[in-house]
Amino acid sequence: MTKLHGRLFTVDFSFYLMVVLVVLTGQLTDYLILLIIMTWHECGHYFTAVVFKWPIEAMRLFMFGCVMDTDAFLMRPYKEQWLVLLMGPLQHVAIASVCIVLGRYTGYTTFFNHAQQLNITLLTFNLLPIWPLDGGKILYLLLSVVLPFKKSYYFTLALSIGSLAIVGSWFMFIHGFSFSILILIGFLFQEIRLDSKNRTYTWYRFLLARQMLNRQPKIKHIHKNAIPHRLLDDLKLSQPCVWMVKETGQFIQEQQMIQLYFNPVKYLNEIGEQSDNTLSFNNANRNITCHIRCR
Repeated sequence: MTKLHGRLFTVDFSFYLMVVLVVLTGQLTDYLILLIIMTWHECGHYFTAVVFKWPIEAMRLFMFGCVMDTDAFLMRPYKEQWLVLLMGPLQHVAIASVCIVLGRYTGYTTFFNHAQQLNITLLTFNLLPIWPLDGGKILYLLLSVVLPFKKSYYFTLALSIGSLAIVGSWFMFIHGFSFSILILIGFLFQEIRLDSKNRTYTWYRFLLARQMLNRQPKIKHIHKNAIPHRLLDDLKLSQPCVWMVKETGQFIQEQQMIQLYFNPVKYLNEIGEQSDNTLSFNNANRNITCHIRCR
């Protein structure tokens, strides 16, 4: 365990297992090439995230390369997510250029042509619409343009399962069986399963991170019987909201609505009485109904 720019750099035990496996199967050279490409790719994500001061727990070397451990991706501004995301795939252009130059001037044309093929293969696979690959994250960001955060994230996980099933079937029954591909598919399935299991926790973190947005809020008109948790379900990734009650003309800030969602009793004591609102709560299923009394 070492330090990289003040952050931890760790080596996972699975990395050592993969090294033993590729040595036994005679694929060490290909694995080392892929490892260099994947690490270069991840450095594109890493250094861009450092520029935007993302909280990064560690850079971790595991069986499929180097990965940046951070929980910031889903919570950061839309533009930052795009820039950090795209700087990974763009590294493959630089890698291709290096392979062409070295192949031409070092005399190892066959070796660098093979490295170029591996680079293209890795880029293509990484852009498949499967979470948590870059292609899955691109799918999520595109869905976020037209869908609320909750739906875009849930749809991304669901579509990733379908895409993974198709890709896995193709590799197993058409392309030919590969033990390493089987491990990779199993790893991706496990990642999707865990993220799907923790989707409620991710939703809570998304709400708590809303205060980072500094864009002009969009005003939405609601009726006095609006249900707060349904209003929050419509929040988009990079668009803050302010709700105006049609019957009273009262404005409800996004942070007030989030406080109501997490702690309705506190909201009633500190905000509800000051606003002369009548609130009824159902803590069992969070179907919290807000009745705003007309003056």
